[in-house]
Amino acid sequence: MITFILKICIVCYLIYMIHQVHTMLQYNSNATVKTIQVPHKDKIIEELKLKNPLLIIYPENNLDLSVSNMNLRIPGYIIKDGKKLISLEQLLQSEVIQITDNQKIIDDYQLNTHCDKVVDLIKNTITCDISYKLSLYKGKYQSKLYKNYRENLLLQSLNDSYILYLFNPKHEQEIKGLNLNSIKKWGIKLDIAKDTIVVIPTEWSYFYEINNDSNVNKESNKELLLCKIECDSIPTWIFNRLRRK
Repeated sequence: MITFILKICIVCYLIYMIHQVHTMLQYNSNATVKTIQVPHKDKIIEELKLKNPLLIIYPENNLDLSVSNMNLRIPGYIIKDGKKLISLEQLLQSEVIQITDNQKIIDDYQLNTHCDKVVDLIKNTITCDISYKLSLYKGKYQSKLYKNYRENLLLQSLNDSYILYLFNPKHEQEIKGLNLNSIKKWGIKLDIAKDTIVVIPTEWSYFYEINNDSNVNKESNKELLLCKIECDSIPTWIFNRLRRK
């Protein structure tokens, strides 16, 4: 009897999981970017159901963190970037810094509390596998084209503005394999201010730029600290984990 009940529970969970994954993969072909002026959780959750990209105007952080002063906070800090060990003090002497999606910096500079407050805006009781990553940039930079394979993806600049291009999944075939500059016509171009949280729906593609166009000569040493927060829910976690491998 217990075995039978257990089997029924497993079947019910699998049906629920399939339904949640199917719902997650559906996208809004007519999506537009929505701006939320006050970061109220209930409002954000309702907007997420419509599968529009969101811009959440978030109160300015009090971290007072920049690439330039990070070495003052932790003198002699060594960045572990994959298999490489990089001296931040030596890196600061370069006109170009490109450290992308580093998890350890979040821990070492105690940014978890800040990230916890941000992810609280969208998390619920079944949210799982939350990850925090920080990218450090200095000078002109254009990222690669990313695709969001997670249920929730949030970007937030901690210190300066940047340019973001978002691509609705309906354009996936048009942009596949092309040069980034040639696919901009299919994208939604956004000038993202400091502390603004961008919520990118599942299946959407994106890339970002620093020191674009006329700003190149004017701000050749511009710095950016970009925080990325990703998470899934219990029903979607296995599927998203497997397809990212």
